[in-house]
Amino acid sequence: MAANSLTDNDITSLAQIFDTSLQYYCKHISPLESEYVKKLSTIMGLGFTTVLVDGDLLVIYESRLQTFIRYRNFKTQSGCTEMLSRAIAEVISIAAGLFRLLGHQQYYDTFVATVENVATHVVVQESGKLVEAKRLLQLLFQKHY
Repeated sequence: MAANSLTDNDITSLAQIFDTSLQYYCKHISPLESEYVKKLSTIMGLGFTTVLVDGDLLVIYESRLQTFIRYRNFKTQSGCTEMLSRAIAEVISIAAGLFRLLGHQQYYDTFVATVENVATHVVVQESGKLVEAKRLLQLLFQKHY
């Protein structure tokens, strides 16, 4: 079983970054929203793939996946973005550790690129959270940003 890649405080910080984007989409109509949600779904799916291969973290991951499925349509469900953001951040931390342990380079490359994209989204840049997002990405993926 692989340990999380981030501390609990780091996961909270990453969740706040995602919550910033989700809150933006709750308040604004944007053509970028659909693509953003697809990318979050990709992250969750690739994370689930690594958990299935590992086998040890399936019960832990399952509750995060259920949260994602329940609140995926976050605009229609008031007050859910914080829980959704936390679930996404926890999945990213779990999956990043598992990918390092298990390999699967092709899936890992897609996972990293997709996480990088959503964590440095234009909303994150505009909110002044880009430096923190890059710090967390560096911890997750052990590369310089």
